[in-house]
Amino acid sequence: MNILTGHPCPNSEVEISTMQHRQKIELEIATAIIRSALSLDYVVSIHDGEDFAIQHSNNLNDLVQNLASTDEDTLYIYTNEAKPIGWVFLVYGNDGHDVIADHSWSLTKTNILDEANKLADYYEANPPSLPSLSSTLSKTKPWSPSK
Repeated sequence: MNILTGHPCPNSEVEISTMQHRQKIELEIATAIIRSALSLDYVVSIHDGEDFAIQHSNNLNDLVQNLASTDEDTLYIYTNEAKPIGWVFLVYGNDGHDVIADHSWSLTKTNILDEANKLADYYEANPPSLPSLSSTLSKTKPWSPSK
């Protein structure tokens, strides 16, 4: 539905589907980073660009629930003794597979990003199939003004 005119938008299903797929991919990649850090007995803090949403947590569910409350997150990874290991800067809203915008060089010495990078490479090479605009349009009646 077009919010300005109130008329049906023939491609709204495609837009929603594309956004949902992108968000799923972003969440899957971000979760892979957190899961890898936690598997190495590290703790993670999430800064959402405005404030810390959660600090020094080793609870996967709590961390995932605090992802993507804004357009960006920085994951700070620490040892249990609060010694910094590195950071990952995530930017949401692009293509999904490119959610990792930057990271500290120190993380290249660990395998924390390995699984996330494999997922990103996979989704870049194999984007999810979405309903085409033409197939959606063929199922949509053309709009005509009511008299």
